[in-house]
Amino acid sequence: MHALMTTAVVIIATWDAWRWYFVRVSAAPEEALALLLTVVLLGLLAINRQPPPALARALPLPTLAFLLAVYATSEAFLPPIVRAGIAAIAVLFALYLAAFRQRPPLAL
Repeated sequence: MHALMTTAVVIIATWDAWRWYFVRVSAAPEEALALLLTVVLLGLLAINRQPPPALARALPLPTLAFLLAVYATSEAFLPPIVRAGIAAIAVLFALYLAAFRQRPPLAL
């Protein structure tokens, strides 16, 4: 499966958390501006990145499946802000894989 397709699947799977988050952010203009600047910065970093290594590794789909399972389980027990955090972790993990074709460092 292509890395960007995997990212799109993760975003679609966590749509409820994103809907809640964008409603929350739209209430405060400074948060919306900060989110927009963050997306622009990440986009610029992705454009200016080094070319990927010649050997393409397989995507770690079990890790993404685990993150999505944690998100699905959290629907019943956790508040929306925590679910949005889990969704953000899953999407950022997928985006990092798509951009760099490797797992993110543990520090991230």
